[in-house]
Amino acid sequence: MESQNNSTEARLERLEERLDRLLAAQEAQQEFLEEMSPIAKAVMEAGTEKLAAAEEVGWFRFGNGAAEVAEAVVTHTSEDDLAQLKDGIVPILETVRQMTQPEVLKMLDEVAAVLHRADELEPVGAFGLAGASQDADVQRGIAVMIEILREIGRGSKGLKPKGRRGRRRGLEQRMAPRRAAEAATTQRAPVAPPAGKAEPLAGETVLGVLFDAGGFVEDPTQWTEELAVEIARCIGLEQLEEDHWIAIRWARASYLEHGKSPNIRAITKGSGVPTKRLYALFTKAPGKATARCAGIPKPAGCI
Repeated sequence: MESQNNSTEARLERLEERLDRLLAAQEAQQEFLEEMSPIAKAVMEAGTEKLAAAEEVGWFRFGNGAAEVAEAVVTHTSEDDLAQLKDGIVPILETVRQMTQPEVLKMLDEVAAVLHRADELEPVGAFGLAGASQDADVQRGIAVMIEILREIGRGSKGLKPKGRRGRRRGLEQRMAPRRAAEAATTQRAPVAPPAGKAEPLAGETVLGVLFDAGGFVEDPTQWTEELAVEIARCIGLEQLEEDHWIAIRWARASYLEHGKSPNIRAITKGSGVPTKRLYALFTKAPGKATARCAGIPKPAGCI
């Protein structure tokens, strides 16, 4: 009996030691949190101030605009274009370096100033030209222009007609879908909007659904496929094809899953509809048009 009591007491002592260690660890953790809370608060305040300052300066607006520019470049640039750019990047940079020399920039600034006050200059006739040609600065300018024309003439000899035709053909091929879509938009008969309704802009209502100031559905839960058809009509789409619906349904599903509207790159990647095809389907701002028809907010970064 005595040995059993000793065993019980030993167990209780071990439990008591473990409880002491747990309490000590909890107290240390509490002290750490109490000490770090003011630091974390200060870091949050500093970060918020920096973000607010960046927003006020316009960094985020600039970033959105730069993203749109980059998207347009990627969309309309082929692999051949990139290969030519790679081959010509060094001469391009050298030309930019030459053009941005202080003396060149000063000269261009002075030329721009002359152009700004062009209305103040008196017309010069043949005799005026003859007299001006006696001016040393004018003579130097004429010499510079002649040398520039000479260099242009020399350079034009190296241009290969086949290369020009190839580049022109490539440009025409890249622009063909957009031109075809624009032609189709121009040739189709005007689509009458719902009675008494204009395009879904600020404060407009379509099928009893209100649109916000940007022309997007105020409450995404009110969206229906019938509403999508009406929205499409209001923004100039006579009918929604299968690829329209693939992009619209995927964009809406993505919004419902992630809580934010996808941009055109995400729509292309997720829905499988190529970017060029989207530009042919929605000839103006395909990212925004898809979001409108899908009944979701404007994608971040869209202008």
